[in-house]
Amino acid sequence: MPEEPYKPIACGDYDIYEIAIMKHRQLRLEWQDVEGELCKQTVTPLALKIIEGAEYLLYEISNTGDKHSNQKIRLDKINSAELC
Repeated sequence: MPEEPYKPIACGDYDIYEIAIMKHRQLRLEWQDVEGELCKQTVTPLALKIIEGAEYLLYEISNTGDKHSNQKIRLDKINSAELC
């Protein structure tokens, strides 16, 4: 199933991600995954990246301690983000 076209996010939301990355702050994220399931996770944001025309937050799962647990999420799929 093809993914929906990317919808740009509000500048204020983008600023939250940039601040968290610059200040090495964790984020509490809530989003719906591709199956429509609600996900909640505290993450350590690493970078913002454009992949095939969509903006992504690259992050590490904060509670695993596994440095190889890097993941990504499309910014327009995030329902809420709160600095920890």
